[in-house]
Amino acid sequence: MHIPGKNNTVFNLLSWRKDSKKGVNPSFSITILPKQLFTHKIYQFTKTYLEDNPETQYKILYNIYDTPIGGHPDISNTWDLVRQQYEGLRLCQFVEEYIKCCAKC
Repeated sequence: MHIPGKNNTVFNLLSWRKDSKKGVNPSFSITILPKQLFTHKIYQFTKTYLEDNPETQYKILYNIYDTPIGGHPDISNTWDLVRQQYEGLRLCQFVEEYIKCCAKC
């Protein structure tokens, strides 16, 4: 059986918030963010060519693989990270040997 809200005070009180009588504030400003903040663009950078120099390759791999941010990813993930930025002869083999010799892994 339906009881109108004016007569059903318990349920009527539950449906009204204390601040609901304040209404909408038309002077409230809304900031709309531009769409370019939400789209992901893929930029293509030129890759750095690494000479067949183990010292240079070691420094690069240390920064990608051994740092706390790197987190010791597996061979394929490390190779993906390396080849995004670098290219060179026998670089893939160097990455594989470097990770296989990792004492922590």
